[in-house]
Amino acid sequence: MYYIAIVMYGINFMLALVWFVFLQMWRFSYDGRVCSGDFLSKSDKDAQRNSGGNTIYLVAEGNFLEGVIIAIYCMFGLLLIAVIMLALFCSQKRSEAELQARKGGLFKTDIAPSYEAKF
Repeated sequence: MYYIAIVMYGINFMLALVWFVFLQMWRFSYDGRVCSGDFLSKSDKDAQRNSGGNTIYLVAEGNFLEGVIIAIYCMFGLLLIAVIMLALFCSQKRSEAELQARKGGLFKTDIAPSYEAKF
């Protein structure tokens, strides 16, 4: 059951990613911009909103989709900034002796100074 859940989470993530890509394609295509009323003047948009549902434009829905896209990009940006900050400020600092001990690679025969104290 555990492996089935992992596969299902992966499929769910991939479908969400596909949905997000198609959302942008549909909203910012020419047809999507027309349906959302992007080419209308401000007074025409207000008239469409106040018409009581008898409208051919989907102004509120287009604004909602645009807001969702902007919110998702903002979350990605904040996540990227958080990862960079964690990497910069929470990384472990190495002493010069440890750095010198690591320069030998896998085939170095000397023991690192931090391990000598344990023997």
